[in-house]
Amino acid sequence: LLYLLGAQNPFGVFFVRSVVFGAMHGLFTGIFGLGVGFAKAKDEPGLYLGLGFLGATLAHSAHNFFVQLGTTGLGFRFYLVLAGALILFALRAAARERRVIERYLKPELEAGRITLEEYRLALSGKLGLLADEFSKRRRLKSLLARLALRLRRYEDRGSPALEEEIEELRSKIRSLREE
Repeated sequence: LLYLLGAQNPFGVFFVRSVVFGAMHGLFTGIFGLGVGFAKAKDEPGLYLGLGFLGATLAHSAHNFFVQLGTTGLGFRFYLVLAGALILFALRAAARERRVIERYLKPELEAGRITLEEYRLALSGKLGLLADEFSKRRRLKSLLARLALRLRRYEDRGSPALEEEIEELRSKIRSLREE
């Protein structure tokens, strides 16, 4: 509190230190989360956990370094480049996920296990406006995406546990359809 009150622009200091820097710490957590996600999906989990931790640590170190430089000049450019890189990464990840969903749900559609409307929902960004409709469509879209990702993993690894999970997801999709 005294730190804020002693500042020339207490609102600016509060905004930067609480909102902007708070979001940056969410980013560092997300970087480590990427490592956890890859560790879960890959054959060498220790490597990906280590890389996630290293990436988060390096990003946090860079953040601390550029904070010392101030919010103008090089420090500000760092945040602009980082924001741009994150946006590009998110767009690329979304496009890749869409391709996976399209590829792995098409056979489900052709086999009659999902409907054309469900297939289109999985590929679209629309969920509906009404609260009940939104909730149901969001759950359905999540189940469809999980099904596509499990089918992809099954193609890569093939295991009885994945077969069971795939059948369980198909069952949940049918149940949700009948609600």
